[in-house]
Amino acid sequence: MRRFAWLTDIHLNFLAAEACHSFLDSVNDQGVDGVLISGDLAEGHTLHTYLRMIRNRLTCPVYFVLGNHDYYFSSIAKVRRQVRDTCRMSGQLHWLSDGLVVPLSDTTGLLGHGWVGRRAHSEGISIRRSS
Repeated sequence: MRRFAWLTDIHLNFLAAEACHSFLDSVNDQGVDGVLISGDLAEGHTLHTYLRMIRNRLTCPVYFVLGNHDYYFSSIAKVRRQVRDTCRMSGQLHWLSDGLVVPLSDTTGLLGHGWVGRRAHSEGISIRRSS
């Protein structure tokens, strides 16, 4: 059985760099097979910085979706472009809302989904089991 750490609404941009490193190191010390992050990592204009920090501090695969704060102070198009570029440069970061399905077993997979409304953005993580 695979073990995952689930992080949500971590708002890394509210932490000093050393506190951010300490937090990510404590997640890394859990010895999990992967990390799931369900949104609100930072804000749009700094998101790529924190994704790189996550990539550099965690040694396991990281699967994530974005929350509404991840688009603040930027645009949807720019954030998506930066997230795709950052993930492309790393085999460790996986943006689930970009169409990725991660097999957990022969009948179960992990996927992200999202929607964008006129004033809101929301994404989520689902574990789906096929029959």
